[in-house]
Amino acid sequence: MAVLMLLCFMWLRRPPQGESIRYPVFRFSNLYVAQNLDDWNYIFQKPDGTRFKGTFCRDYEPQFSAGQTLVVLQYEDRGSCWSLLNMHPGYLIKRDYDGHAIYEPRQTATNRSD
Repeated sequence: MAVLMLLCFMWLRRPPQGESIRYPVFRFSNLYVAQNLDDWNYIFQKPDGTRFKGTFCRDYEPQFSAGQTLVVLQYEDRGSCWSLLNMHPGYLIKRDYDGHAIYEPRQTATNRSD
């Protein structure tokens, strides 16, 4: 039922016919959420230790928090923000066997385990 409701919502939020705009889509893997600056701004850390800021558009509020790792983050770059609204962009949070989000200690380039 929840999946059907989500699909209906996404169908209703699609751009009108003929007005579809293509934005570049970017994808990251194993991206650590180092810090929540607020509901829309985050500091991320790549596996190589590089940190950068990401600002999400207000079309969808991300449901992850600092200390979690995003197995995948894929978003549309709208210029001033990253959109997660359309069907292809999204994220997957690293979870344990029981489906609970895994929180890991802050990672740095010198204490990574890989």
